[in-house]
Amino acid sequence: MRQGVPVEVTFDRQESGDCTSRVVFPDLRVSAALPAYQHTTVRLDPGEAGKFGFACGMNMIHGTLIVAPATGGPAADSAADGGKPGPRRQAPPPPRQPAARCPGRQAAKQRRMWRPRSGKRRSGIWPSG
Repeated sequence: MRQGVPVEVTFDRQESGDCTSRVVFPDLRVSAALPAYQHTTVRLDPGEAGKFGFACGMNMIHGTLIVAPATGGPAADSAADGGKPGPRRQAPPPPRQPAARCPGRQAAKQRRMWRPRSGKRRSGIWPSG
């Protein structure tokens, strides 16, 4: 990110917990709701360079945006890339559904419960098969 250049950040929320239902950028004075299993685009316009923290609505999940100082304004930026627009971004993939539980997982968990604490096989305790 560069100082004074608006940016759109896309969040891909793949769960439905309450903690991640909102993202907050306190230093940039931006807050946005993040619907479950959807992509949400948040527009940011950093007016100054530096590191800016962001967090979930409950302030448990954190991140940092690093904004680089401006290097001569928008005219210098467009001259540096030949005045051509940047590459087009692909559309985000469709949201994924939660994976179904594996039926063999419970059976494997039950087999592990028979293992002695030492991890060694002992006759009469370890089930056969």
